[in-house]
Amino acid sequence: MSAKSDLIETSVNMISGMIVNFSLTMLIFGVTIGHATGATAIFFVVSFARSYLIRRWFRRNENERD
Repeated sequence: MSAKSDLIETSVNMISGMIVNFSLTMLIFGVTIGHATGATAIFFVVSFARSYLIRRWFRRNENERD
């Protein structure tokens, strides 16, 4: 897969997770929309970078083995 495909896959995964995370943050913690948005944004950025970098690392290692 290409870097673009990995980016699209990671984006779809993260956006669906962001919706779930925002909803659960509001439901479980009962915080304001602003607090839920801020917490979701922070975790989204960190998780997106982590997911994308791990995926690219696996792709690189996969190509070296072939």
